[in-house]
Amino acid sequence: MRPKACIKCRQWKARCEYDDIAGGCTRCRAYNQPCVFDASFKRTPKALSVQRMSAEIERLRKELEEAQSTAAIPAITPAESRNGALVSLDWTSLFPGAQDESAESAPAVQPSQPIYLHTAESPSTEYRSVGNVSLTRAQVNEHFKIYFARCHPYLPFKMTVRTPEAVWQKSPLLFWVICSAAARWKVRLELMAPVRSMLADTIHSSPRSIEKVQALLIMAMWPFSIKAIMEDPTDYYCSLATQMALQLGLHRPNQTHLHDHGSDERANARMVDEEVKTTTWLACFIMNHRQSLCRGVPQSIRVDFHLLKAFENKAIEPRLSGLCRVYNLAMQANLAIGADAPTTSGMLEPEKRLEAVNLWTERFASLQTELFRDRIDDVVRTSFLYLKLQVLSFALLDDMPVSPGILDCVEVAKQDAYELVDLCGSQNLSLTPASVRYAICFAGFVFVKILRSSYNSAVEVLQDNIERVLEALTTTTSSAEDTFRKACITIQSLMSIEDRKLSSPICTRLGASMVYDLLRICAEHKYGPIIDEQRLDLDFFEWNL
Repeated sequence: MRPKACIKCRQWKARCEYDDIAGGCTRCRAYNQPCVFDASFKRTPKALSVQRMSAEIERLRKELEEAQSTAAIPAITPAESRNGALVSLDWTSLFPGAQDESAESAPAVQPSQPIYLHTAESPSTEYRSVGNVSLTRAQVNEHFKIYFARCHPYLPFKMTVRTPEAVWQKSPLLFWVICSAAARWKVRLELMAPVRSMLADTIHSSPRSIEKVQALLIMAMWPFSIKAIMEDPTDYYCSLATQMALQLGLHRPNQTHLHDHGSDERANARMVDEEVKTTTWLACFIMNHRQSLCRGVPQSIRVDFHLLKAFENKAIEPRLSGLCRVYNLAMQANLAIGADAPTTSGMLEPEKRLEAVNLWTERFASLQTELFRDRIDDVVRTSFLYLKLQVLSFALLDDMPVSPGILDCVEVAKQDAYELVDLCGSQNLSLTPASVRYAICFAGFVFVKILRSSYNSAVEVLQDNIERVLEALTTTTSSAEDTFRKACITIQSLMSIEDRKLSSPICTRLGASMVYDLLRICAEHKYGPIIDEQRLDLDFFEWNL
């Protein structure tokens, strides 16, 4: 009788999902290894495996030293060994007896012929493989270099290790997620299936670790291309990372022993630096709020004393602390204006809403003075402008009567949207996270809303900036089916179609209400009256109308 799990899954204590057609379980296929079932297999304890590996490394080191001392091979510098040094050796001087041996026992070597001594792996040799994708050491080093230089600053949590080999030893999932985040679109397309399979395994695999939490956060920041919003798994990645972080006790970094589960997880948690735990939990907070604000739903992580205290921690990188403070202020504003109001929809009445928008805009101005007093950080400023625009968008809804206060809000919104487009346009959007493209897309919707309103001005300038938004988003997409390309088509169509007002306006999605209401116009233009409001949900709504 065949056992229920293959030997690899039994070794990892993980669920084995075998597929007869594919010829193996999902885990073995992801690592491109044979799927073997053996009823007599006994799991090797992790401590014993580490002990055996240490003994094997020590044995190989001694054999190498003995071989070098016996052969008297000249020492090679580390730089030469990494590059596969080209050394010309006089073999007759090293081995005097070799010249007396027959040609049959030892092939003749010409003294003038150079010999390649590969004491280390060549950069062109396959270094790591997953699925059908193989990367050389040089490619991996380049991906890690790009990630930490251009990607990591957008969510700068501290990591336990940063070199490719060390990251691989800690977590193969984190290794491949970093590579996919920094890779070009062709490599990302090839990595999509195996990396998604590894991400799915995190639900059942154990022990949980902080590296898995960080991998999920990175994947939420740089998700693979999707064809429709309903296919976007970013919400699931954020939720899974948050729950895993809670189980590891990252929300109480100095009390982890009270929250971890299992001996392996407890050992892993105790070995992690407190700053790593704190910054990873702050990254969970940012990603949770980012998804909540983008979707227009309340957040699932509540702000408490420990979190607020971490914002002021001098050991935390200012960029990470600044992002936390901006998202915290934006969520408070969204809840006060568009969720906790005493109405059916949760939205404040127009007059009180305008007062609240002005109040929170002033608080954003105070935070801006505090954050950018010393220097201007583009990462924090991008999020700042995007979230401030969300608050100002409450004043752009159709139920707001025209007044001098509304005109002031419109003018501020236009200037912030102009600045946001300039700032995003100056960045390499192919390497920026999806949130930056969402930000510039939201600016495009703000321009369209003002252009369609009764208090628009400088129509040509608005149209020019809409074109800039479309050009920027189009250059970042590799396929006509990409969501952001479909968003461009939607924005372009909104410049000409009429609001038929066949159904009530959308005022139930916090800072995303303006976007949903514009999508309502597109939906009515294509489908007619909207009866089922679920069809207007971004989770089910197709952009390409």
